[in-house]
Amino acid sequence: MTNPKYEAFLAIAQTHSFKAAAQNLGYTQAGVSYLVSALEKELGLTLFLRDYGEARLTADGRAILPRIEDVVASERQLE
Repeated sequence: MTNPKYEAFLAIAQTHSFKAAAQNLGYTQAGVSYLVSALEKELGLTLFLRDYGEARLTADGRAILPRIEDVVASERQLE
């Protein structure tokens, strides 16, 4: 099973929205926010700039995006 924190990160990166990511994943917006906050704390990085309903990747978020995509793709292959 893929890591829900990574799935939330990727969904927000694709949609540029916590709300849209939550709808796509079947979570509440608060749930997605919690997952991303936990991932940011775990990594010690700020991954998104949050601004009036829009979420944009930070430089750190852009740097880590390909790595998380690789991990999620690998996890899906294992399933």
